[in-house]
Amino acid sequence: MKPFLPVQPVQLLLISSLFACLTMLASAGRATPQPTQSPPIYQGAYWSLQAHGGYIAGPNSQEGDSVGPSIGVSVRLASIVSLADVQFTVLGSSYTLNNQGSSADVVRLSIGAEAHLHPFFLLTLNDSYWETWLAGIYLSIGGDLDLTQIGDASLEPDAGWHVGLGSDIPLTSLHDGTSLWMGLGVRFKFLDVESSATEIDFNETTLVLTFGYRNHDINFTRWPRPPEFYDDTKGSRE
Repeated sequence: MKPFLPVQPVQLLLISSLFACLTMLASAGRATPQPTQSPPIYQGAYWSLQAHGGYIAGPNSQEGDSVGPSIGVSVRLASIVSLADVQFTVLGSSYTLNNQGSSADVVRLSIGAEAHLHPFFLLTLNDSYWETWLAGIYLSIGGDLDLTQIGDASLEPDAGWHVGLGSDIPLTSLHDGTSLWMGLGVRFKFLDVESSATEIDFNETTLVLTFGYRNHDINFTRWPRPPEFYDDTKGSRE
């Protein structure tokens, strides 16, 4: 039996080596397709987290004091070529209101949703920086639940609506699966606030600067880029 004893460690070594080789080949087989895959292509579909900072002008702003800061955050979701583009926003603002010879501090929290319409949405399919900017131009319309405090009065909940326009432009590459964006827009708000003392029409204008993070991985809205729009192998438009 002694001649067979040295065989067992050799067999174990061979089996272990074979198993290690098979494991390495299997791992290589899984990893091989990855370098040949095309980088993720931005198609206008994404989910986004955004931060907003702006400047609000309230009613009677021509008197010089009905202006102040506006800050907020939002979540945004867009489908392929941004054909459907919705945004849910929480926005806070404050300014001094001049009304009929008196002044009062106005503080408001707005919770709302809006839809964006992109007139040049098809330009998203072209791999051009400026065409991406043109595709980012939008018109918007939305509604808000507004909690407004005027002076020392209690908070008044009211429903308002707004329209606007703006554009977004990428700050980083669109082919990495995620990107950073900057946007500039203007919003026109229409709101009537009724209290026990008075009723005020808040027709406000807000200039908003936006910085956002976008994740392009929305699988249910992703489709192959039509070759007549863009040739991936050349990295340029046909």
